[in-house]
Amino acid sequence: MGHYMTKEERIILQTLLNEKKPVSYIARKLGCCRQTGYNEIRRGQYLHNYGYYDKLRYSADKGQQIHDYNQTAKGRPLKIGSDHAFAAFIEHKIIVDRYSPAAALAAARKYPFATRICVSTLYSYIDKQVFYKLGNRHLWEKWKKRPKKAEDKEQRVVHPKLPSIEVRPAHIDRREEYGHWEMDLVVSGQNGRSVLLTLTERLSRQEIIVKLPDRRAETIRRAIDRMERKTPGFRQKFRSITTDNGSEFMEYDKLVKSCRSKGSRFDIYYCHSYSAWEKGSVENAVGFLRRNLMVPLLNVESYAQLSKHLLSRCDELGNDKHYRADESVNDLFEEDRAGMRPLPRVRFDAVDWQERRADKEGVIQVGSYRYLAGPAWRSWPLLVGLRAFDVEIRTRDGRKVASLPRAYGEQAGTVRSPSSLLPALARKPRAWGESPVRGDFPEGLRTLIDAQDSARRKATFRLLERVGAACGFDAACKAAEHIIGQGRPIDEAALSIMARRIASGEAPADVPAPDLSVYDDFMKTGDGDTLKEREGGKDR
Repeated sequence: MGHYMTKEERIILQTLLNEKKPVSYIARKLGCCRQTGYNEIRRGQYLHNYGYYDKLRYSADKGQQIHDYNQTAKGRPLKIGSDHAFAAFIEHKIIVDRYSPAAALAAARKYPFATRICVSTLYSYIDKQVFYKLGNRHLWEKWKKRPKKAEDKEQRVVHPKLPSIEVRPAHIDRREEYGHWEMDLVVSGQNGRSVLLTLTERLSRQEIIVKLPDRRAETIRRAIDRMERKTPGFRQKFRSITTDNGSEFMEYDKLVKSCRSKGSRFDIYYCHSYSAWEKGSVENAVGFLRRNLMVPLLNVESYAQLSKHLLSRCDELGNDKHYRADESVNDLFEEDRAGMRPLPRVRFDAVDWQERRADKEGVIQVGSYRYLAGPAWRSWPLLVGLRAFDVEIRTRDGRKVASLPRAYGEQAGTVRSPSSLLPALARKPRAWGESPVRGDFPEGLRTLIDAQDSARRKATFRLLERVGAACGFDAACKAAEHIIGQGRPIDEAALSIMARRIASGEAPADVPAPDLSVYDDFMKTGDGDTLKEREGGKDR
């Protein structure tokens, strides 16, 4: 026969037995041997009561039930075996202490249990109801999951022009740099209008929670504007934000636009629809907030009472034992704080100074990163100051050489500033054609420098060097390009004033240069020559 008897075949067997057909006939009909028929009849027999007498009969349902039960004995035995102490420990940690399965297993490894299973196996046992009490209803998230509808298989794209998470740089995924956040909203389940704007930093897991009166896009933008005004170094602390496709986050241009200066304040990346796992850090933070701070339902009369309740609840959570250490969270925090060095009473510069020698090209190696000091400092011993977001290079006697952004992650190439190469270009203006910083100059300024001879090119580089040292290289180049666009020559006074305006955040007015041809008409004589031409002719 080659297979187990199916339920339909058992029903045929029961029907033919009720018709008084012999077993050999039934076996031929089902395509099996006679002994298989006898074995199946013995398996499904039961004692049927007719009132006056009892008789053995065959039931297809009973035979199928016994067959299904016997099939459960197949496969590998359970890893948990008969370790009842381990099973009771896991049940207590998850049901009573409200641990996650991973945290419960981490706590179990501190005790000499004979059983060792992985997290996936534990989830499988919970789903298959291997434990006496523990089930999916005791897990934080799994019991809430709903089966995906057929029409939801194809992901929707709310706005294809908005930057997707697919174009987010890879170093953000590796959580190697501070300043990349995830954002979400906690909406009231009691038909309330108030929401909680929740932001989670991907590297440090720092949380920022702001209560807002509603979930309108304008309210979200104003909250971020307030954060930008009150947070010093906002652009260093908020480099990017990853959020979902909610309508409250769809005003992309207004969200990224800075309220304090020109340009954008951070980058925004949008997750795919129905893909909350792409911003899992903030989703876990929202779940923790709902489970531990918002349950049971809060009953307060003022914001002062609400703040007091939340602070007391946080203190209670701090008294719980850490799942990896047999101490409370508050005790671990006090140990870490006691091990920290006290901060000085006066303002200080958090910088690590190291001495490095530049190579033949003027490049300094710090760890796996390369910083360009400039060809003028090749083979010099220099001091390198490492700060959180920038690297400062000085000579031994304190002269400033360059200030560069600090590199993190897998940054390829050499970190350089075009201003560090301006002195070398001023000494050798003919090297401009093959200079690596040509692409850093605006197109209009680059075209002007290409058309200059060596003497004028040298003077231009010296001028850009002096103004760039005071206002920054980018501001100096933008000011020079603006002056060129006005049709005026570049002089130090005009360049310095315009660069300072640009560096302060002011956009120069795009006003065309005045047309002075009317003065030529005014200075013409009766025969059509200008006075200057007439005087030149008399001199000749």
